Amino acid sequence: MLVVSMHDEAYYAHRALKAGARGYMMKNVGFEEYEKALRKVAAGGSWLSDAVSEQILLAYTSGTKPRDEGGLDALTDREFEIFQLMGEGRGTHEIAESLRISPKTVDVHRMNMRNKLKLEDGGAVTRFAIRWIESRKMGPS
Repeated sequence: MLVVSMHDEAYYAHRALKAGARGYMMKNVGFEEYEKALRKVAAGGSWLSDAVSEQILLAYTSGTKPRDEGGLDALTDREFEIFQLMGEGRGTHEIAESLRISPKTVDVHRMNMRNKLKLEDGGAVTRFAIRWIESRKMGPS
């Protein structure tokens, strides 16, 4: 699978690859690069941008994680999805409705996130999520 996304590949590519994708690219690439990536993945290869490939190689050669995201790599995919929606300013009921889960389930995920991220309360999770989303809008630092 080749993931084509609007999301910052510096973080999301790692999650996609961990989940089994063979490649990741931003959707704003040119047609030639898209075609090249698609053909390579379809032939059984892998595809990443030069920047992400460099990050991953650096991580392996230095023995460090590719990018520290404040513990977000400990979150499950569902928790991360809820974390993102929280960061966009959505409330519990709105998140529950959009994901077709109960508000109680959202609260359980929020509690799990709080524990995994070692934050003091639910409000701290929300503040962290908002800051994280805002930092993505500003671009990589």
